[in-house]
Amino acid sequence: MKEKIFLFIKNNWLLLVILTVGFIIRIVNGKEFFVYDHDQDLAGWVVKDVLVNHHIRLIGQLTSTPGVFIGPLFYYLLIPFYLAFKMDPIGGIYLVGALGIFAIWSNSR
Repeated sequence: MKEKIFLFIKNNWLLLVILTVGFIIRIVNGKEFFVYDHDQDLAGWVVKDVLVNHHIRLIGQLTSTPGVFIGPLFYYLLIPFYLAFKMDPIGGIYLVGALGIFAIWSNSR
């Protein structure tokens, strides 16, 4: 098992360095640059509604355009990060960092 891990690192070291740097760039000074506005407030309420009130959302949140909804996937992805950070919205920065790592990886293939 260790040999496979070392072989993977040896063959993909540049990609791993790029992914690490990309993650660090996305989260460094995240608390200082974090802007709490309507979108973060709405995400917090949706996550709380799912966790506390057990109100599972199937179509997401209504936008300012009547009949147009945001899909619920982003809010469901936020739940583990909100739980890990004790319902602090700063956990959303780490979700965005993880999504950024996925974007970098998907563009490398």
